[in-house]
Amino acid sequence: AYVRPHAALLILSFTAAAVSVVLQLLVPIQIGRAIDLIIGPGRVDFAALLALAVQLAAVVAAAAATQWLQGYGINRLSYRTVRDMRVQTSEKIGRMPLSFIDGHPHGDLISRVVNDVDQVGDGLLQGFTQLFTGVVTILGTLVFMLTISVPMAIVVVLVTPASVLAASLIAKFSNRSFNDQQRVQGQLGGYIE
Repeated sequence: AYVRPHAALLILSFTAAAVSVVLQLLVPIQIGRAIDLIIGPGRVDFAALLALAVQLAAVVAAAAATQWLQGYGINRLSYRTVRDMRVQTSEKIGRMPLSFIDGHPHGDLISRVVNDVDQVGDGLLQGFTQLFTGVVTILGTLVFMLTISVPMAIVVVLVTPASVLAASLIAKFSNRSFNDQQRVQGQLGGYIE
């Protein structure tokens, strides 16, 4: 509800993120094409390589510009949303009875308002940025992989769940080991004291 009045910034940010990610995914393809033009000593197609280098520079510049535009849009969206929340909170505190304000420690009330709104702002800023780029990167990478090599894309899609499972098992084992280490370290500290 707080983001809805700023939907234009949300759409701008998502569009810029999509364009930026697609352009960033084009860079390795362009570099691969450039490498293909360097066949061997004395057999380099410099004219085509120069044209490809110009294209690569344009793609990188456009990716940087759209990435900046995405960051600008998300920052504006987050800060405007936080501003709206602070204004609404200030108005609500102004309507609260004095007995409510006197019944709560002032530091606690101010801390809750400031910290909670800051947490929402940080969540919007980081969450939207990671969500936009993450979703578009996954989809874009899958599309590019399918256009380059369907069998390789299928292998990656099939192996990815196994990688996630392995990472999860490693994390659980590491967590158990970390807990054991902390317990032993606490016992050692207690013995030393």
